[in-house]
Amino acid sequence: GLDGSLYYRFISSSFQVGAHSFRDSGRSKSQKVELPSRNPDAIVEQLVPKMQAHVYRLSGDYNPLHIDGTSSMVVDGGLDEPILHGLCTLGHAARAVLSTFAGNEPQRFRALQARFANPVKGGCTLVTRCWMPEGMG
Repeated sequence: GLDGSLYYRFISSSFQVGAHSFRDSGRSKSQKVELPSRNPDAIVEQLVPKMQAHVYRLSGDYNPLHIDGTSSMVVDGGLDEPILHGLCTLGHAARAVLSTFAGNEPQRFRALQARFANPVKGGCTLVTRCWMPEGMG
């Protein structure tokens, strides 16, 4: 803010599916998310609409990986169809956490760590496994 207050901190990195034979990939500030050894505190299943990537495309991300099954990013990446935008997937996961642990009250939402285990495709059921940090809840 204008007074120097920090409102949010966003750390991101990316990768190219199927990329190889490069020497310098730069630096990432991402951290590995270790899953707790206990069972999840909640498991939330959400149906991802088949056309979700088309709607999310309105955000300005026109990467063909998310829309065009004939794109080299899909074909050369070894995918059988386009996959959902990572940020859209994160939005679904954040919604699952917010509804499960914070009563859908955004002011109670403080932080989220995520680990994408598999590509998400339109029309599938997205399963979000949630753990509360030790000592919370």
